[in-house]
Amino acid sequence: MSRRLPLISTLGRTLVYAAGHIMPQMARPASRLLRKEPFAAAPVYIPQGRRQRGEAIIRGDYSVGGQRIEIGVHGDPWTIPLPSLGFAKRIHDFSWLYDLAAAGAPSGGPKARELVARWMATYGKYNSFSWGSDLLTGRIIAIAACWSHLLDTDDDGAAARRGSFARQVGYLRKIRGRVPRGLPELLSAGALSLGGVMLADKTLMDKSLDHLDDLLDVQILGDGGHISRNPRAAQQCLHMLLLIESVLKARKDAPSRPMRRAMDRLAPALDFFTSADGNMAGFNGSGETPRRHLRELAKRSGVKARTFSYMPHSGYQRLERRGTVFIMDTGESPPRPYDRQAHLAALAFELSRPGGRLIVNCGFSELQPESWHAAMRETAAHSTLVIDNCSAGQLVSGGLIEKIYGPAIRVGIEGVSASRKEQAGGIWLEAGHDGYVDSTGLAHSRRIYMDDDGIDIRGEDSLYVPVGESPKVMGATYPYAIRFHIHPDVRASLSRDGSGAILILKNGEGWKFKTSGQALTLEKSVYLGRGAQPERCQQLIISANALSDNDGQDRSNRVLWTFRRIEDEGQKNADQAAADDVLE
Repeated sequence: MSRRLPLISTLGRTLVYAAGHIMPQMARPASRLLRKEPFAAAPVYIPQGRRQRGEAIIRGDYSVGGQRIEIGVHGDPWTIPLPSLGFAKRIHDFSWLYDLAAAGAPSGGPKARELVARWMATYGKYNSFSWGSDLLTGRIIAIAACWSHLLDTDDDGAAARRGSFARQVGYLRKIRGRVPRGLPELLSAGALSLGGVMLADKTLMDKSLDHLDDLLDVQILGDGGHISRNPRAAQQCLHMLLLIESVLKARKDAPSRPMRRAMDRLAPALDFFTSADGNMAGFNGSGETPRRHLRELAKRSGVKARTFSYMPHSGYQRLERRGTVFIMDTGESPPRPYDRQAHLAALAFELSRPGGRLIVNCGFSELQPESWHAAMRETAAHSTLVIDNCSAGQLVSGGLIEKIYGPAIRVGIEGVSASRKEQAGGIWLEAGHDGYVDSTGLAHSRRIYMDDDGIDIRGEDSLYVPVGESPKVMGATYPYAIRFHIHPDVRASLSRDGSGAILILKNGEGWKFKTSGQALTLEKSVYLGRGAQPERCQQLIISANALSDNDGQDRSNRVLWTFRRIEDEGQKNADQAAADDVLE
């Protein structure tokens, strides 16, 4: 059954919110700015940026989530109006340092030092927005990560840069109690650990590393996933831990056992979430992280790749055969407070090939305008079944309650189960969830089969009254849709009889989709997984009406579908005939 927001705790959270956000903030950064002596250590640079974006910044061209400003070679973004809040966050968290580093130290270094100096002149003393805990944490990590590559010079501004970094670390230390729980708290502990080691502040270093160990034990699950179930969070954690490990080694120290254990788990988990095209799959807030970034983290971790097919703690299943990768979300909503930004996507899947992605979820990017965020978390934005255009759960939305809880889940999805069998001939996966039982009395089951060649994927979706339960309403019907969001790089067209479709990847590889007779349409969709402006794409939708008192075996409540690869021209006719019978 669904998990609901605990209303009893709302009053207490209201008081906490008032204390933290309405009462005046008393802490301010220390006044000390200059630091003449160099840092005790600096992290080893780990490439995580994009060269083209770095080269554009050097020219004065800034682009965030499809929005763009051009300020020229000698301009800066600190004294002009910015297009949106998301744009401002991206500028003030200094994540552009990674892009300048990717452009190369000889060209990116001078621009990085110039931009940092101008930021210090405008915002270096204090600003309630740019010194907020989330931006402050990201900025400290970015400066530390790129210090040795871009900022560690003997120019006249070196002492000021070191001093500014020390002040920011000191202020984060003061406000660490206000940092939201979950991933923000973990990253802030990592930022303070980096700062403590670099500044040779033993007290800060020891306390922060101990706190980090405690948080890692809770937030990094046994299978290597982050407790939020967001693959992007696992990537951020591994990157941060590798930076800390490198500064500790520079001081002849070693990472703690919890740190080493977390890194040993995180690296294989990133490999699990890698699609056939090498980029990260789009689940629960992640997008298409470039393959080179994932490979760099895996290489730096020193962890040997381990192949596994399911993540029991995080709740994901991976089917892979001969280049075909099928990843499905089979997990429950994460526990509070780790459900901020979590998606209502039970049994959603992504299907990919080395030549590209075939079926995706709509994706998510923090770079997009906030108006897109909630919609991308709803069930309809994922490749799964949706009843009556309602999500299999409910998000916190608007008003004081969202300010108190943040973008959390009001009614979560529970009762998710999954089992698989691998045998000669292929893989069978069966999963189900109870997300719609409270509203309709019906549970959703999805069965998947992939053959040994990875060219025949069959699915079955059914809606049924769970054993031991009674129909919620006798004789009622519920409209439902099974959505298959198609990647923007794929060309799609419906067959003449309306029971199937042809999908063509960028490399010319063709796939045939077929369903068991229910209404099939090809409609518009949108994709945010690449982090640019929302991209137009398409989705296949199977529509039908489910009976409220059914066991899931009748045609009304049971839909069969299949994806089959079109291997060559000589087999097209044979495939056409076979596709007509494949679901029988």
